[in-house]
Amino acid sequence: MFEVEVHQLLRRWLREQTAEDAWPHHLSVARLAARSLRLQQPTLLHLPASGGDRLYLRGLLLPLLLWQGPVVILADSPLRDRLLHREIPLLQSHFNLAKSLLIADQLPRPDFQGVWLTDLDRWRSHQADYPHWPLAVMAAEDFEAQLITAASAVITPQDWEVLRCCQPAAQGQLQDWQARLTFQLFQRPINPTGTYRLEAADLEPLQIWLRSQLDLPAAWQTWLQVPVPAVEVAQLERATGQFQLWRQPLAIAELAAPLWRDRPLLLAAEACDAAGQAPAWIRRLGLPDPVSAQFGSDRHAPGLQLFLPRQAVLPNTPHFQQALLHELRLLLLWLGNQSVVLIVDDRPLQQQVASALAAEWGSRVQVGATAKLADNSIHLCSMSTWLGLQSQRPTPTAIAIASLPFASAEQPLTAARIEFYKQQRWDWFREFLLPDALMQLQQAIAPLRKNSGLLAIYDGRLQRRSYGQAFLEAIAPSEHLRQLSFENQANPWLAPEDSSL
Repeated sequence: MFEVEVHQLLRRWLREQTAEDAWPHHLSVARLAARSLRLQQPTLLHLPASGGDRLYLRGLLLPLLLWQGPVVILADSPLRDRLLHREIPLLQSHFNLAKSLLIADQLPRPDFQGVWLTDLDRWRSHQADYPHWPLAVMAAEDFEAQLITAASAVITPQDWEVLRCCQPAAQGQLQDWQARLTFQLFQRPINPTGTYRLEAADLEPLQIWLRSQLDLPAAWQTWLQVPVPAVEVAQLERATGQFQLWRQPLAIAELAAPLWRDRPLLLAAEACDAAGQAPAWIRRLGLPDPVSAQFGSDRHAPGLQLFLPRQAVLPNTPHFQQALLHELRLLLLWLGNQSVVLIVDDRPLQQQVASALAAEWGSRVQVGATAKLADNSIHLCSMSTWLGLQSQRPTPTAIAIASLPFASAEQPLTAARIEFYKQQRWDWFREFLLPDALMQLQQAIAPLRKNSGLLAIYDGRLQRRSYGQAFLEAIAPSEHLRQLSFENQANPWLAPEDSSL
């Protein structure tokens, strides 16, 4: 049986590996992947957030490389590079495997029997040409966001110029539409992101005209091809008076379902089943009913140190900024000369916090994705920035989170999705906002599990709302730190020169 062959080969190899590579679930992941291929059964592996380590990859890849037939692996560019240059060559060399590989920009022949390592864009365009080929989706927790981006369209100011050049008879009309949209956007109230949702009437004359034209430039053709229902958004740069148009689809399940229809499917997703929220994620992606297996964190690993202020303030109150700054100062003094990541999603609040902390801690305070980090840095950034950078940064001593990472309903794209889910009679909070927030939190704090680091959360909703328990379960295992006592000599994070604090 295929599962037995995979199990025996992998077990012999794992005995030779160092403790660093000895992830406890390699064999179980490999057997489930092999079973999915043999039975042609959709399988979803719920894996613990790893902070970018993805130690499960070798157990997952071996059955794909041993399978007698073609296999498609979907992964984004950084993960494809890791698979292509590190993980797959290691397995091929050790097990003497000769399975051929094709990368994203190569299209396999119908008789291809190897591994096609490709991306979502190319698979969306060509999946119908390869019926019944097994599909493995790595880092499936990011698949929804990738699919939305791949199926979206953006129109830049340069695209307007190209359109006018291609349609010289309509130059005046196009300039009038562009000027009218600019005027309408400047009438909107200023917001920090400069992003505004457009109504159908705002773009209807332009879209009717576009559909009547032949040989449109590629960007405008893509705009018209975005599946409906869709949301149109403009991002205005007030300093220059220019704007970009964005169009994103809303019915994600209808987009995703054809990508894995009538084929063996294997998905490996991190942190997508916090507090039993995986069914909502499965429904949103239109997945066939999969066989699911959940793998927890190492039970023998030390837990996080969790600090929650006794009098945490709700983020939407006028006192939140003052309370947050007070708590952050205490935390930084308690940590001494150690590294910390401060996650603040609200942009105006982030700027105010950065200014206040820089006045006291100077160049230790670094902001955003381009921060130059030292061993004692205070890195202030958004949740999305931290998730994108964490695999490239040293593990911090502590992570402090200002507010729970719920998508803001004030953002036009989020508001449009909530409205769409309401129309579908879905529980938009339990099936959209909450699962995404739980997933992001687990991914954000994963690096701390390597060194039993400190996590501080200053959002009062964690202790005052019923869903706060779901976040505490996602954080577990953890040891609750009741207070930041400067007289506690057992504080492991105080630098020697700061022990008198």
